Amino acid sequence: MAVGDLYRLNLKGVLFEQQTLNVFYYEHVSGVGDAQDLAAGFGSTVLPELIDIASIDMLYYQSEVINYMNDEDFHTDGYVAAGVRPQPTAPPFVSWGFILHRGSRALRNGAKRFAGVSEQNVTDGIADPEILAELGDVADAIAGSISEDGNIFNPRIVRLNPVAPYEPIQWIGLADCTYKRVTTQNSRKYNSGT
Repeated sequence: MAVGDLYRLNLKGVLFEQQTLNVFYYEHVSGVGDAQDLAAGFGSTVLPELIDIASIDMLYYQSEVINYMNDEDFHTDGYVAAGVRPQPTAPPFVSWGFILHRGSRALRNGAKRFAGVSEQNVTDGIADPEILAELGDVADAIAGSISEDGNIFNPRIVRLNPVAPYEPIQWIGLADCTYKRVTTQNSRKYNSGT
């Protein structure tokens, strides 16, 4: 709603009946937009890039956006966005790993991991050259500004309060984002985490 407001976007998905969740943070830097503008911009810029690296078994179905500075500014969008990569699909804990490089020394680097890795795009635990361009496109989309109806939202790395209510206490900009490697996310292993 106002320049300087911090937003959290939760991207929900499902892979092999297991829920996935990726959390993104954005700061509103220009315009008079709101959570709905951020959701629409994310759905038209970042989400299509994620679909390009996900197997057909991965389905993104919802984004939830909240404004930390305004309790009345929130929005939920529904999707039916399935990946396009062929089967077989690696287990849900196998992920494409990305590093969010910090724009200052105030906080450490961030990370993102996306499930839905097609086994046909990986050899001996290393991404095949044929998918590297798409992984680079995802990194660019994550690090890039979201522009929607004259509003600009920039990605942020956030430090949350370590005790309830776990609100953001500090945030910084990204210098860039890069694909790191095929990795795992232990919280996506069965009987572990959420």
